[in-house]
Amino acid sequence: MSFKQFLDILRARRILVLSVLVITVLTTLIVSLALPKQYTATTSLVIDVKSPDPIAGMMLQGMIMPGYMATQIDILNSDIVATRVAKLLGFTKDATAIEGWKADSNGKGTIESYYAELLQNKLDITPSRESNVITINYTATDPKFAAAVANAFAKAYIDTSIELRVAPARQYSIFFEEQQNGLRASLEKAQSQLSVYQQKKGILVPDDRMMDDETSRLSQLTAQLASLQAQTADAAGRQKSGTSELSLEVMQSPIIQSIKTDITRAQSQLSQLSTNLGINNPQVRQLVAQIDTLRKQLNEEIGRISGGAAVANRTGAAKEAVLNAEIEQQKKRVLQLKSQRDELAVLVNDVDTARHAYEGVGQRMAQSNLEGQSQQTNALVLSPATEPTKHSRPKVLLNVLVSIFLGTMLGIGASLVMELTNRRIRSAEDLTTLLSQPIPPMLAKLDSAVPFAPPTSLRRSTYRMLAPLRPKHKTVKAALGPAFADSVVTKSILGGVHGVAVKSTLIPRSHSASAQQADKDTGRSIGAILVDSGRLTQEDVESVLRLQRGQKLRFGDAAIQLGLVTKDDIQEILAQQYNYTYLMPGDGRVSEEIIAAFKPFSLVVEQLRDLRSQLTLRWFNTEAPQKALAVVSAGRGDGRSFTAANLAVVLSQLGERTLLIDADLRNPRQHELFHLSNQLGLSTVLAGRVALNEVVIRIPGLVDLSVLPAGPIPPNPQELLNRPIFSALISAGADRFDVVILDTSAATESSDSKTVATRTRGVVVVARKDVSSAQQTQEMVSLLQHAGVAVVGTVLNSG
Repeated sequence: MSFKQFLDILRARRILVLSVLVITVLTTLIVSLALPKQYTATTSLVIDVKSPDPIAGMMLQGMIMPGYMATQIDILNSDIVATRVAKLLGFTKDATAIEGWKADSNGKGTIESYYAELLQNKLDITPSRESNVITINYTATDPKFAAAVANAFAKAYIDTSIELRVAPARQYSIFFEEQQNGLRASLEKAQSQLSVYQQKKGILVPDDRMMDDETSRLSQLTAQLASLQAQTADAAGRQKSGTSELSLEVMQSPIIQSIKTDITRAQSQLSQLSTNLGINNPQVRQLVAQIDTLRKQLNEEIGRISGGAAVANRTGAAKEAVLNAEIEQQKKRVLQLKSQRDELAVLVNDVDTARHAYEGVGQRMAQSNLEGQSQQTNALVLSPATEPTKHSRPKVLLNVLVSIFLGTMLGIGASLVMELTNRRIRSAEDLTTLLSQPIPPMLAKLDSAVPFAPPTSLRRSTYRMLAPLRPKHKTVKAALGPAFADSVVTKSILGGVHGVAVKSTLIPRSHSASAQQADKDTGRSIGAILVDSGRLTQEDVESVLRLQRGQKLRFGDAAIQLGLVTKDDIQEILAQQYNYTYLMPGDGRVSEEIIAAFKPFSLVVEQLRDLRSQLTLRWFNTEAPQKALAVVSAGRGDGRSFTAANLAVVLSQLGERTLLIDADLRNPRQHELFHLSNQLGLSTVLAGRVALNEVVIRIPGLVDLSVLPAGPIPPNPQELLNRPIFSALISAGADRFDVVILDTSAATESSDSKTVATRTRGVVVVARKDVSSAQQTQEMVSLLQHAGVAVVGTVLNSG
């Protein structure tokens, strides 16, 4: 469905859409005005999520989570808060409230839960998007009660928040107390084991000082042993070196060094004196004796030192054995102390662990006791609810605006549903798309919309569609009239059918009185024709001529400007000059529904003429002479008879001898449109009761138009149309007339239209905008095409 089709559906069903809209809006307005006024009270709460916990002294992680505010809203909407509100408001103690609960619930459930549910139905919790403020709204018919409930919800929420925080702390306190009792027993047991061990091992100071002293003493003994071993090795070395002057102790002895110095000095003097005095000098001999004495002292001193090294070696070895024994004993002492220390450390660690657990549980129990007794909360009332002065519901203006939107949507939906269940033709494009075979491109212009705007009388007769209720019009006195005086009766073309000879009459052109007058007026001026018809006097003509010469206007325009004639008068004169026949408004010879006869210059007739031109070029042509054409439609009221009659008129105005046959033997209308008698017609001809030339009637004022009425409604129209005489009648009409137009019955009521269409081999499909059923029209066209009938064009009547 295209957007244009959607708009066409809405336009066609605008009454339904407007009706649904009006009903919806009126219903909403009535209900809004009838509903009792309700008042909304508001309480604001602020939730502090940034301040630390007053007891723990630290920021709680749960308070900074994104879902914290959503959790508070859920708490506000919870049953526990609503139940607390019901208790705060005293519903459980009010006799009237108790009676209401018993009457509504038959005493089932609890009164708190019953009123809690009622309170929750009118509660609205609104969180702020960019702050920690929560708004509590409560709506009631009593403004004072609404404010009381809103404040009660705020108080109940705060109490519930405190309870939700305190209850776990109390449970933790009980749990920690139980754990503390067990840990106290464990601590006492560990301490008892430590004391027993200390008494058993004789440990007075349960620390590491004793272990450090023993370890230090072991280190000292080890150091002494190392020093003694060095001295012993040194003594052994000295003992091994004996009297050698090169021994370390000899070289380090000051006495030996002094003696050596004296010997060196004496030897220096001896060498000097020996040279100067000779070896036998007493001084020399004295120095030699002195040197010998010094050498003797040196050897004695070296011997003494070597004897001390042996003693030192033996003493060092003895001391070394003693120190090794002490070191071994000290090592055993240190290892024993270390083992005792490890065992003691395990016992001490057990005591410390038990003490730490006991102290930690004690701290948590103390904190839980404090939290369990705390009445602090991070929720505060920012603004308490006050008694509202203006009602909040019903919002009449908002409800009306919403109802307008909903009503429009419902109306559109209803129109679309109805359209889907009963599709109608909305445009010329819809009509052509319904054809099972598209119209050839050369006939595409025939798919044009001809507005169908008949007067009120036509609409009444169209919608009634009941022959007995239709108004009767005056009949024509003579069936053929004077114009048929020189007609020629041809041979019997329908001989042998019921013994009736049907005569075809050739209607000569321009032999009626109006035609003779038109020939007479063809060469005359407009002024002369107006004077002869009595519309202008000679004085009027002179006034028109003066204005015409002064302003250089045409005679007709000048006469219209002076107000002497109307535009219709001028059009009539021009039609007479150009031999174009039409009727003036008010002419009662035909119905005003024949707009082609009364308003030949209107847009509707111009479209009819366009249809005529296309039919003339594509169907009524000399190359492929097709003279008969049926006008068909699916249902009644589609404007089929209207289109056939006006199409016949515009064809006759072209100068084509046109025969209009009313082949609708069930609900005929052409005799009403042309004010003809319907006592004789097509049905009587087909029944063999009358000849064709006796019932074909030429229309006065429309020179080239003749009409064959339907005649009396027969009981067997389908059988009559299937007789061979009907085909012969069409052939006879095609021989004597240039164009034969046949009006048919509605295709949905009978198959008469299909019978007629198979005789003409060509049809114009007529539909009425927003009235004709798309499905029925499609089925009709499909049947016609399967029967070999050409769909020459389509016409969409509007109105």
